[in-house]
Amino acid sequence: MNTAETTAIEKLAANVLETRFESFDAATLENARNRIIDTVGCLIGGSGDTGNPELVGMLRESGGKEEATILVHGGKVPADNAAMVNSVMSRSFDFEPVSPLVEGINTPGHVSGTTVPTAITMGEAADISGRELMTALLVGDDIASRMLAASGFGFTLGWDGTGTVNAFGATAIAGRMLGLNKLQMRSDREHLPDNLGRHHDLQAAPGTIGPEWYFFGAAGQSRLDRPGGRLLREIRLLPDVYRGLPETRIPDRIPRREILQRRYL
Repeated sequence: MNTAETTAIEKLAANVLETRFESFDAATLENARNRIIDTVGCLIGGSGDTGNPELVGMLRESGGKEEATILVHGGKVPADNAAMVNSVMSRSFDFEPVSPLVEGINTPGHVSGTTVPTAITMGEAADISGRELMTALLVGDDIASRMLAASGFGFTLGWDGTGTVNAFGATAIAGRMLGLNKLQMRSDREHLPDNLGRHHDLQAAPGTIGPEWYFFGAAGQSRLDRPGGRLLREIRLLPDVYRGLPETRIPDRIPRREILQRRYL
């Protein structure tokens, strides 16, 4: 292994790109199928929730290349926009698969609300097979879940784990489906912390300004350059709703606990 492949980020990229469908046992695949069905059901239920039709209308108005479908509502938009709105709808009522279990550690989190819609959306855009969609989804789920478990996340820490680690899972899924090489995957992941820092302000305390904004921070990790300011105007929320919200903070780094070290490092 050369020097460039000894870093943690390089090992993560290699795992994303080198894993094969045959690596997964029947139980893992069955659980993934159930998560897909569960998440799509939640997406259907959330399709008409507060703010979602407005978001759909805004993205349609924005136009762009017709790459992937906005589920339930219909119509095609650029893949990143479709992944974002599909993820937002999935997370709207907080019912999708939760609390991933990693090597006996159960951690609060909503990973599937981001990874499943991203996989479905990017799978359509890249025209991939069902086997490859399942493989990409599982490597994205694996990385996001392990990072969440390794972070020691808890609700008293002042930041939302799904609003951070989900971005790594979505990047893994999209990068694999788009055929990125190891260098490109490494570059994408190295830029994620800056993007997460710029957009973490859209995550708010649950119940403070409505589910469309609390969930937007986590679900929207499928598209980090989302137009949050414009959507605020579209659903007619006043800036005053941000007053008195607790400060959120992203940790400088995710600790390299044994659970992450055993799998990748």
